[in-house]
Amino acid sequence: MIHKAFRNIATLGLLCATLSACATSGPAYKDAKPSFTPIAKNTARVYVYRNVNFFGDAIQPSVLLDNEKIGDARPGGFIMNDLPAGKHALSVAVETKKTYEFTAKPQEEIYIRLVPGVGWLAARIHIEAVPAQEAAAEIATLRQQTRFEPYDSGTTPPADKNGH
Repeated sequence: MIHKAFRNIATLGLLCATLSACATSGPAYKDAKPSFTPIAKNTARVYVYRNVNFFGDAIQPSVLLDNEKIGDARPGGFIMNDLPAGKHALSVAVETKKTYEFTAKPQEEIYIRLVPGVGWLAARIHIEAVPAQEAAAEIATLRQQTRFEPYDSGTTPPADKNGH
């Protein structure tokens, strides 16, 4: 009985260590935000973030903005991307593809939260627009995804410092 409990605890510890190794490891939003360049005149800035949530943390799909990959939906992390003012579409796909369409105003900051949910065969990612004041509290300690280089699907993606 004691061996079974120890094995379960060890398995849970190994799982947590594995998941944390894949988490984003850049600077925290609250520390990095003061150093961000000002938003250009005809540009908006979008922050895409994902809180740490035990459910679905292993699922880390690509985040596409206007069909271009801007990063991965990593738990505990955020992606910052400047974009021209106008209409845009953000999408993620796991079991099903989810798309959020929005219109960015000049010099606007847009916050989008990604939330894992239950699907038929795998987790799904839900996309939610979040008011800036609410997002500020949620994103403060999340870490910026700083090492991402777009690649085409015929090549191997670049590895981060954890080999992911």
